[in-house]
Amino acid sequence: MSDTLVDVNAESVAIFLAELERALTRQIDTISVLPLHGDPYSFPIISEALEFVGDYKESDTSASFVKYEFIIRYNNGDQVQAEFKDKSNALEFLRSYLPPFEIVE
Repeated sequence: MSDTLVDVNAESVAIFLAELERALTRQIDTISVLPLHGDPYSFPIISEALEFVGDYKESDTSASFVKYEFIIRYNNGDQVQAEFKDKSNALEFLRSYLPPFEIVE
């Protein structure tokens, strides 16, 4: 009977097994967190952007907070990018990547 169920649902079983394999083999490599402050600057040409970056004072933290940017990179080359202006939403996003349960040894 189980063979018949698998045969009848072969396509669904194949999709499930492929998704299961992807979920089990894709692992997070790095999580980049970029807290951004201040106003964005836009330039029409590269030389102006180069000049800006060259003159930019990185130690100046008096600018107001703008947003959090996240880049999650996986071992298979995939990546997820997200931006949040609100800390609680940023935390909720990160928590969504926690395992559903903790393994206790």
